[in-house]
Amino acid sequence: MEKEKFTQAIKLANNEAINISIGIQKEKILHKIIKYYLSNDPINHEIKIGRMYADVFVNNTIYEIQTQHFNALRNKLDKFLENNKVVIVYPTFRNKIIHSITDQGEYVKTTKSPKKGTPFQLFVELYKITSYLNHPNLSFKILYLDMEEYRTITPKKHYRSQGYIKYMQVPTELIKEYNLNSSDDYINLFKEYDFLEPFTSTDFSKKMKISYNKSTAAIRALKSLGIIDSSAKEGRKNVWNVKIV
Repeated sequence: MEKEKFTQAIKLANNEAINISIGIQKEKILHKIIKYYLSNDPINHEIKIGRMYADVFVNNTIYEIQTQHFNALRNKLDKFLENNKVVIVYPTFRNKIIHSITDQGEYVKTTKSPKKGTPFQLFVELYKITSYLNHPNLSFKILYLDMEEYRTITPKKHYRSQGYIKYMQVPTELIKEYNLNSSDDYINLFKEYDFLEPFTSTDFSKKMKISYNKSTAAIRALKSLGIIDSSAKEGRKNVWNVKIV
């Protein structure tokens, strides 16, 4: 059902005749598609609540779509959580096809990214809103996607330069939707990835395919949520356990 609904959302977003040509894209297509997935009626999109706009407001619930920089949501959360249920919607990818193009819009090459994401990447962002995580009106929805990414090739100005600008991400398929409303939902996610044994931050980094620094941030968020705790050490590192009630 969710996959069919997402396919329909892609069609609705494209039917809105969004111009996705280089340099004149008015709204990120990923954001637009997700709004249609959450509500196929655009009357529910970009709703003003107080002095701020909600991405989607339907069934008395506010949906905010955020791919990164969760700290940018703090002002909205301060206001929205007072009187409404708020769901932060986080899209992340399983597989990604990368299209490299020139700034004139000419294709250079298409490759498959060697990286594979997991739903656990959400937790890297959550540490930025730690003080809100246990609010009874806040929950999370992960959209696990396959997508295509368009990159504009740029000259490398220094050794740390990536040599490209990420221009646009276009989802092609919804693999699975995860709704994190309770401790059981988080624990079921750990079960799905067969990750219930005690682990260190290094173990978490390898299993979830994220850097060590990101894994420590994710662990801090999970600790704040009360999903994991530590009662032992391995050398200088904490050993963490999933709290199964």
